[in-house]
Amino acid sequence: MKRIGFIGCGNMASAMFGGIIKTGYDPALINVFDIDAQKARAFGERGALVRADEIGVAENSDFVVLAVKPQVMKPLLEKLGACSENAVYVSIAAGVSVASVKRFLGYDAKVVRVMPNTSLLMGLGATAISRSEPVGVEEFEFVKTLFASSGIVEEVGEDMMNSVISVNGSSPAYVYYLAKAVADGAEKQGIERGTALRLFAKVLEGSAKMLTDSGITPEELIDRVCSKGGTTIEAVNVFDKRGVHDAVIDGMEACTRRAEELDLK
Repeated sequence: MKRIGFIGCGNMASAMFGGIIKTGYDPALINVFDIDAQKARAFGERGALVRADEIGVAENSDFVVLAVKPQVMKPLLEKLGACSENAVYVSIAAGVSVASVKRFLGYDAKVVRVMPNTSLLMGLGATAISRSEPVGVEEFEFVKTLFASSGIVEEVGEDMMNSVISVNGSSPAYVYYLAKAVADGAEKQGIERGTALRLFAKVLEGSAKMLTDSGITPEELIDRVCSKGGTTIEAVNVFDKRGVHDAVIDGMEACTRRAEELDLK
């Protein structure tokens, strides 16, 4: 079996690790390091091998997940250099291009760029992934399985990886933003906040199922709920007047612009 490495043991890495070992993968084949020793130790307590530093992970892994923030990616890559030229590097850092990873590693490395989201923690992740040369087909498929163990995986071109952040990476915050607004509105009308959140969370679950399984477009689904002269259309009319639709699109474009600014210089 392939050896997997995690440099960075934060929430995303923890979610991936949990999903991988749930499939029966031997945790003794997983190498980890984090500058926060306590975080790495938590992986070790579940059977992973805790390495002394980042190079120890890279030299002992076939696939290395770079689970660090974009701001610390450059010094990490420069430190790793060509210490493991046969490894496939899996970058989950927002905005960091494959070309930048290769440039700061210093050679034509095998790099798979991935944008997961926080729902990986619940086994319901929505992950976008792109392949670049010289990553082999089998190597790429293996990386896909790592994320598929905790949700769905969609392949996109690397030229879309900054834009897709606004669709799956950042979008959980949009949903929570809407949930907060609904909870605030419920409280304003005298409904207990916890009750409102439980009801709305179930609405989100059911609505997601309708979007994925009904074969009906979002526009048609809106029309089916908005009876002429009814209550829902009144709410939607207010949203339209306030420009909610266009505000979401503007927010997504701002998200993409920020991703482009995060690439390594």
